[in-house]
Amino acid sequence: MVVLLLAYSLAANARWQDTHDLFNYGVGYHGYILIYSINSRPSFDALTKINDKLLTEVGRGWLPRVLVGNKADMEGLREVSSDEGRALASKWRCSFLEVSAKHNHRIPDIFNALLIEMDKNVDGHSDEKKKGGCIIT
Repeated sequence: MVVLLLAYSLAANARWQDTHDLFNYGVGYHGYILIYSINSRPSFDALTKINDKLLTEVGRGWLPRVLVGNKADMEGLREVSSDEGRALASKWRCSFLEVSAKHNHRIPDIFNALLIEMDKNVDGHSDEKKKGGCIIT
């Protein structure tokens, strides 16, 4: 299993940058974790462009991925609501989590959610007929 973690930070640089190089290395993985900062509207908005580009490059309408709102410990500085994250994940048919990397809050849940996403079929729906599994130790 090979997973690409896309953590696009616009906190230091608020202007959109070309993601061409990113996608030279970003196609062909089994799953994707797309992360934004809950205290950065531009990082959230950028993920829509990154997701669209990723789907175009891969040539499919759905990919196994998890949308993650990081910095949940910075609630007082929030610029992106939990409801906005959930709505975007629903639109993309993927899992959504809010985490705090600083406090290691829900970090393992990201990978569990990604495994569930990877177990879905190409339409983003659970495939009840699949057999086998994956063990994480």
